[in-house]
Amino acid sequence: MIIDYQNNVNDLLLRTDSRVELFLTSPNWSIEPNLLSRGYQCIFENGKPMFAVGKLKDKAVIDNYKINLKIDNIKKELIDLSFPDNTLLVGELFHPEFDVMTKIISTDTATSLSMQLQQPLKYIVSDIYYFDTISLLSKTYFERRLILEDLFEDTETKLVRLKDHYVLREEKQKYFEQCQTDSQGVLFRNGNVNYYDSKVYRYNNMHTFYAIILDVNIQKGLAYSIKIGMYQRGHLVEVGNATGLSRQYCELLAQNKEQYINKMVRVASRIRVGNKLKNPKLIEICETYSKEKCNW
Repeated sequence: MIIDYQNNVNDLLLRTDSRVELFLTSPNWSIEPNLLSRGYQCIFENGKPMFAVGKLKDKAVIDNYKINLKIDNIKKELIDLSFPDNTLLVGELFHPEFDVMTKIISTDTATSLSMQLQQPLKYIVSDIYYFDTISLLSKTYFERRLILEDLFEDTETKLVRLKDHYVLREEKQKYFEQCQTDSQGVLFRNGNVNYYDSKVYRYNNMHTFYAIILDVNIQKGLAYSIKIGMYQRGHLVEVGNATGLSRQYCELLAQNKEQYINKMVRVASRIRVGNKLKNPKLIEICETYSKEKCNW
């Protein structure tokens, strides 16, 4: 029953993009946090929750995947929710102190990291695709969200939480303004369409830059960051390590590393520090190359 995620998250929106104002004022659009997290679906079978990655090609039910070796406390809370079998939740494994996607790739277990930090891993639920074997995919996101809110009403779970979500114009504007200092930004979601027609836009109050791939950092068979450079006074100089790679790019770059060295990429970063970009995030690998675009 695991549903293959659609690639419906669009490119970063810039602050000058006129659609931002539309999303903030239209009742058809909601706003939510853009978390540094790893997406997982959770299906209930025989009263127990099982997690699976969000792409069918990955196949693995991650009870056998390293990240799920020690998240028993999350599973206990899910069991306590008493959802019927063949209920399929969509959520994100999240930790407030590190990028879960990167740490999953580079560490044997995320729980070993979590134990060293102040706060535990959490499962943040954002959607529901099936309930008690009944498909909800033809319902709008707003309708599915109401079902989730009803299911989570009066629950006292600490590690399994509903994702924050704002629809009213005043609430959206207030939350958006609060997030201007948050480097992770927000997601705008069209809530009045069904799953098949869904659209999500990622917004981040960052600048975009073009850079060159100098190297690909690979651990355990997956790329987790890329070393990037830009031209400064005619010389190609390293400017940082771009993270935030999608699962597709993690696999693609690891399998074809040499092919992508010297390719141009578009990245986002809030500020420059000296001759470096601060915490750059990969947006896309470009099909064309332009040295002029990659000037510092």
